[in-house]
Amino acid sequence: MMPGQKKRTVTHRQEMKYENQRKILNIVNEKPISRIELAGKTGLTQASVSIIVEDLIADGILYDTEISSDKAALGRKPTLLEINSNWKYVIGISIDRDGIDIGICNLKGQVVDRCPRFAAESDYAACLDVIAQKVSELTNRNPDIASKIIAAGVAVPGPVDSENGKLLNPPGFFLSWHNLDLYRELAKRVSYPVYMEHNSLAFAKAEKSMGIGKQYDSFVLLNVSAGFGAGLVLNRQVYSGKNGFGGETGHTSIDINGRLCACGNRGCIELYASTSAILYEINHAGRRLRSWKELVDLAYDQDDLCRRYIALEADYLGHVIINMNNMLGLDAAILTGEIAYRPELLLQKIKEKINGTITNPYRAVAVHISPIQNDARIVAGSAIVIDRIFCEQGYLLRFRETQQE
Repeated sequence: MMPGQKKRTVTHRQEMKYENQRKILNIVNEKPISRIELAGKTGLTQASVSIIVEDLIADGILYDTEISSDKAALGRKPTLLEINSNWKYVIGISIDRDGIDIGICNLKGQVVDRCPRFAAESDYAACLDVIAQKVSELTNRNPDIASKIIAAGVAVPGPVDSENGKLLNPPGFFLSWHNLDLYRELAKRVSYPVYMEHNSLAFAKAEKSMGIGKQYDSFVLLNVSAGFGAGLVLNRQVYSGKNGFGGETGHTSIDINGRLCACGNRGCIELYASTSAILYEINHAGRRLRSWKELVDLAYDQDDLCRRYIALEADYLGHVIINMNNMLGLDAAILTGEIAYRPELLLQKIKEKINGTITNPYRAVAVHISPIQNDARIVAGSAIVIDRIFCEQGYLLRFRETQQE
């Protein structure tokens, strides 16, 4: 619950009703499914499932789609239920070192409108005023959609106290933003409920609901650009840590005597495996490159030095994946961020590293590039809200009560 939200008194019957709705929506969100299959997955009777489903269809959030291809079904084949992606909409906002992105997404994370990216600035009040202005511009030119917007999700660099809506002290970000009560500042400017989370956790939620992560029970999402973060999904639940402090994998040390990090630790992985760190290394080796994209392009042109630094990055990422898999027993590691540019060579090297270290086939881990690339930051912001709709107990109840006020 975010600051300023009221606790509501509800009956046990209401809680059960909305929790069963949430369970059904969560299952349908994974893939279209029949009523009979829903009964089997939820443990509810077919009659109960039918009542809940009909309510959700009447509300507009579910609809019947194509006929099931279940060859074992006798008689009339059951239809499949699917989420109506345009039932409601979400504002996705991303605030990070590279700039600010804002857009409107439907419930499948598809961006229906966006504004051009603009730079963050040290004057947080002025910057938040611009964000509010851009949100108004988007809603004003989409009046039919504006009336269906549930909330705004804001992805921010960590560390962040998402429980209390505070941006803490993200390294490399403006000092004037440190310890900012971002939730309250945005809530004063935006006319929708606001939720905020660490950007890597937001990316993980997007991957779980809309990306290749849908096929895995447990995975790590590595967000690698100028910074380095991670989002964990364990048994289909995003692990955010106490007060949302999870995801700071970039500030775990790989060398206790290593470089001093802005976080106060030494040898942080972000100082070695982020794209900015690799560029720092290659520039000090005598090659002046301005971007990860330039380095990768040269590597594909058979530049030996650039290929060595691609291999070095693969070594770092392979170590991170191996360590996390050894601790947690993951199904997959999924990469996003700048690192996703022309990733085939990097992926090949990562897989060689992992396969050369993990010999037990029962501990194998798949490695993928996230398919969510276009407007990925906006999608991640929207996923903060979308995940609540399908996964957070009581969220639909609170939303419905708000709508009735």
